[in-house]
Amino acid sequence: MGDVISELGGIRSRVSGASADAQAGWTGEAAAEAARAAAEMDGVLRRLTGSLENLRELVQMSAAGFTAAEQQQAADVRAAAAGLNDGIASR
Repeated sequence: MGDVISELGGIRSRVSGASADAQAGWTGEAAAEAARAAAEMDGVLRRLTGSLENLRELVQMSAAGFTAAEQQQAADVRAAAAGLNDGIASR
């Protein structure tokens, strides 16, 4: 999960840089709309990163308390999610 959080941080930086470069020559309403969209994207990525960090902390705190049955249930959920993701990706 740490890798995903780091990757999102990199994406956020690249989007911010690309947005600033693109907006450099814009004026008026186009510049304002581009700035609004960039700020919204930044906010979404910031919230997503924060949520993943919170989830990571919760998982780490609860990891010691998992029973064998809970670990099996978690594996079953991951397997089901992987199957769903494979089906979505193949569309």
